[in-house]
Amino acid sequence: MKKMKIKNIYSLTPLQEGMLFHHLQDPSEGNYIVQNILEIQGNLNIEFLEKSLKNIQNRHDILRTVFKFDKIDNPMQIVFYDQKCPFYFKDLTHLEHPKEYIYKENRNERKNGFDLKRSPAFKMKVYQTSELNYFIVFSFHHIILDGWCLGTLFSELFRLYKSFLNDQPLTLPKVCQFSEYLKWLKNQDVLEAKNYWASQFKQIVPTPLIDHHEKDKEFREHSIFLNEYQSEELNQLAKKNHFTVNSLFQAIWSVILSAIVDEDSVVFGQVFNNRPTEIPDIDTALGLFINTIPVRVDLLDHQTFVSICSNIQNQFSQTEKYAFLSLSDIKQNTGAQNSLFDHIFVFENYPLDEEMKKDFKNELGFKVVDSNSIEQSHYHFGIVVIPHHPIRIDFMFSVKLEKVLEIQRYFETVIDEILLNPGCSVSELKAQLDIDTRPVKNETDYEKAPSPSSTPMNSRPLSRIEKRLATIWKELLGVSQIHPDDNFFQLGGDSLLVVKLVSRAKKYQLELTVKECMENPTLEAMAKRSNTIKGKTKIDADDGVTFVTPIQQYHLDLEIKDFHRFGICTLVKVLVPLDKEALERATGYIYQHHDALRLCTQLTNDKWSQVIKDPADNIPFSYWHVNEDNPSTFIESKVIELQDSLVLSQGPLFHIGYFHLNDKDGRLFLLFHHLGCDQISWDIILEDFWYAYSQYEKSLQASPPPKAETYQSYTTYLKKLAQSKKVTDQVPHWTHSDRYRIKPFPVDKQGDFTGKSERVLDITLEKEAVICLEKKITGKFDTQIANGILAALLLTMKNWTGHSIQGIILENHGRESEIDIQRTVGWLSYRYPMIFNLENIDNYFDALMLVIETIKNLPQKGLGYGLLRYLNDDPEILSTMKNIPEPFITFNYRGAGLKSSVPDIFDLAPEKVDDWKFKKVVYPHQLYLHCEIFEHELAMHWEYSANLHHQNTIKCLANQCIEVLRDFSLQKDDIKMVTSV
Repeated sequence: MKKMKIKNIYSLTPLQEGMLFHHLQDPSEGNYIVQNILEIQGNLNIEFLEKSLKNIQNRHDILRTVFKFDKIDNPMQIVFYDQKCPFYFKDLTHLEHPKEYIYKENRNERKNGFDLKRSPAFKMKVYQTSELNYFIVFSFHHIILDGWCLGTLFSELFRLYKSFLNDQPLTLPKVCQFSEYLKWLKNQDVLEAKNYWASQFKQIVPTPLIDHHEKDKEFREHSIFLNEYQSEELNQLAKKNHFTVNSLFQAIWSVILSAIVDEDSVVFGQVFNNRPTEIPDIDTALGLFINTIPVRVDLLDHQTFVSICSNIQNQFSQTEKYAFLSLSDIKQNTGAQNSLFDHIFVFENYPLDEEMKKDFKNELGFKVVDSNSIEQSHYHFGIVVIPHHPIRIDFMFSVKLEKVLEIQRYFETVIDEILLNPGCSVSELKAQLDIDTRPVKNETDYEKAPSPSSTPMNSRPLSRIEKRLATIWKELLGVSQIHPDDNFFQLGGDSLLVVKLVSRAKKYQLELTVKECMENPTLEAMAKRSNTIKGKTKIDADDGVTFVTPIQQYHLDLEIKDFHRFGICTLVKVLVPLDKEALERATGYIYQHHDALRLCTQLTNDKWSQVIKDPADNIPFSYWHVNEDNPSTFIESKVIELQDSLVLSQGPLFHIGYFHLNDKDGRLFLLFHHLGCDQISWDIILEDFWYAYSQYEKSLQASPPPKAETYQSYTTYLKKLAQSKKVTDQVPHWTHSDRYRIKPFPVDKQGDFTGKSERVLDITLEKEAVICLEKKITGKFDTQIANGILAALLLTMKNWTGHSIQGIILENHGRESEIDIQRTVGWLSYRYPMIFNLENIDNYFDALMLVIETIKNLPQKGLGYGLLRYLNDDPEILSTMKNIPEPFITFNYRGAGLKSSVPDIFDLAPEKVDDWKFKKVVYPHQLYLHCEIFEHELAMHWEYSANLHHQNTIKCLANQCIEVLRDFSLQKDDIKMVTSV
């Protein structure tokens, strides 16, 4: 990003650092994703609501903040002057069960999380479920906001909404930015705080609540509500004895925890709201002002419950001054070898609750009829007390439910006892609980290991990778000697240092993840988990003769008239200005690094040949400063010129163009010919391109990314493989007699499948069914979901044609190879025919078993077919293979949809771009089906020819195929299910 777009750059607060660490450790876990859900009844103006949210985003810097943590030692948060407001609306009035849809969408939202590096870490989604009923879902990552901010945010939101509704100007009070709190933090006396915490936790032993055997992967919530009498009496008890309800419930939990772990001193984590009153207008600020601090409670058997509450209250008044210190610093100064606690306690008296109780009906035209909050942390257990009337206690957990229900019973017992007798003692309360006390030891987090000084050291010499890691450890930990069995965390490492460790490891050509470091904390174990980054220290250009691959030859043989226009292209609207020089250098970077982009293809004496040219100085990049009255017309004309500019016999096979409109608007056009780029290559190219651009924009050098085999060496490998006995022995497999029994499909009219006659019918299978399919097919049958779709397709085709022998052309991405081609750019996919004999098969289970068994016996996953047909040097083999009739339908499963490598600085361009369809080409197939799964929804795209089939015919086939899959997903017994076709 250009510096003029950046408003400020700051370091992170201690808790932000902790949350970032857990985000990097496992982003898919959904930790610290918070959702507030409001149900609205009445009239809601969506436009005004979105406008109000945008005003709030402009008002508060934290809502325009992203986080930078790659390749730097200390993570930073960057505030931009402007960012897109993430607001979305969806009409669900047509659904029978809209609340189920919202529930599933919210769950996916939490799982997917936020891209903290690129986008604001919040979004608002509005769902309309009926004419006068709406759900507002405000989701955010905890790293930017705490729960206490929500009252301020929604208060401003509704005030702004009212002003737009009534067309009246509104001046909100001066706002305090989160940066003021960051400045305050820097001015605190850290040394004094460290000394305080050291004095508080002398000779304390951590009291783990959760045994590792009790942990569960699924994160859930469970709530209990006290009755009106209990709620009122507890409030009165706290008021009478001059302590807070928060202190009262901490005392209840301290007694229960002490009884469970059989310790007189217990420690648990407390979420503390730290808004310093000395900061002007601090109550107007949005940000993360909370911190997690340890609470230590000492209990004596004769001590009364009321005295425990008072002690906790007094301790809090002393602790409050030092609650800003990071948890890692607190731990370091307590001398604890392991974590001080494994669960947290939260007293959730959010101002949002009061805001939602207001009656907006007369002012805004709607009312809030219900509100709910969903939150997940990395702790396996959390207690949240919500002081509504009545009081509610939420248990947030990823442990076995039996453990939670047990703790619930303890809460109910203690509350009943203290309401009967406030003067009861600790021993009396514990006796009422009647817990079979046992020490709880967590073998992962709380294993009592000897201190580093007393551990017998392995004196063997360090390996090469261990030496690299040891160098990094010394830099981060400030120690002079590292041994193979040293533990990173026992030497003083913490979560933030792990993030730095992973970043610095890349500089030493080592690949590690945060999770791998956490699970393998010794030097020896960490070295075993690390991978050496493969690659070369400089970019070397590959040139010379290469071979035409089978997939290229197949398309070249189709004699497409405008083959130079066959490829992948996109035109995007740029939301921030891009640097011309950096764009041109990034274009040259991928041009030089990926040799397939320099292919030259030509026809000589009726034979196609290819060479890779040297990277020339004329980089395929164009730049226009557009001053036209009608810029869209100019852009569209230039895009067509670029599409027609590729000359296959001369290369290169791509072009990048940038249209600068003004300081806030532009267009970027990316054009790559299919001969040098498949879909996986497209992602690799974009990743490398944006990496190089980001480096050059900052006047830095772009190092070459890990480089696999060149495209030239890949084609040479294929050519040699085609002559090998391993492949030539496959000829009998590909010439089996069943291949000659394939019959054409029934047609509605006579004709050919031409580019001009091509039509597409799209159909989807809902998420619920797909999730069930994935569990059954991949779990119970241990096979890919593509094979499950293929089985349904075979049954459908047999029912339609009446033929038992069914042939299908399958397409493979081609990346599963004996050589390293995971990051090789080129057209690496291949196609091959499969024959299935469905005689006596009329149900899905048998069809699936047939597919699994047939594919299991497929040699080399079908690669040999194209090698024998196009690259083998034996004329007899070539002749035999070319006479094999190919099936009339092609099936391609594209896999699960992935997020694009393109950063979130783009939007759809309004200009039209030619889709590169070939009108005059005649295809050899009659049907083409390609499928993909995105967010657990299966999309099937049926391509057919209007010269051969009516739309209703294809629609009937598509529906039958979908129904086979849907029926199987709902079937409880997987054996011998009779389908509906």
